[in-house]
Amino acid sequence: MGTNYYAILREYDPELTDLERLAVETGDSFTPRVALAVQLLSSGQHDATDALTAALYALQGWAPRSLHIGKSSAGWCFSLCYNPEEDLTSWEKWLGLLSRESTVIRDEYGDLVSLEVMIRIITGRSWYQADGSPSKQLETWYVQNHAEPGPHGLSRHVVSPYCVAHGEGTWDMISGVFS
Repeated sequence: MGTNYYAILREYDPELTDLERLAVETGDSFTPRVALAVQLLSSGQHDATDALTAALYALQGWAPRSLHIGKSSAGWCFSLCYNPEEDLTSWEKWLGLLSRESTVIRDEYGDLVSLEVMIRIITGRSWYQADGSPSKQLETWYVQNHAEPGPHGLSRHVVSPYCVAHGEGTWDMISGVFS
């Protein structure tokens, strides 16, 4: 259980701009992406905001792309995606990407998440008991869950091929596809 977070990147797509230029020259008012967005919107099966956003991006020559930021699970350090293909191999690199004006952050339910809230989710984590003391697990629990004690009462992943590094704070760098 937990919540996944995604960076929606708005990137310039020169091919899309050429398609739009062709659409204007031929009198066709819909590019293939806009037509798809309208189809998704009219089907009622997709969020209207997402379909309209896709249509607006297409009209402006921008193509949205989604990257998995990571997962927040109660009692654990944040699982931050280690993505060398995108050169996202540290918190600092992720922060640079998330701070771009053209980046939108959403959770797995489609809700917008501000940069400030996302930073707090990743770097301001803790897991304390009702009396204020750090949560502690039995050693067998750590072994069974490939975990070890982390900062602020959190559990963290053991460094392995799956967890490539512990962050300097309350996050771990996790490789591969996960959710």
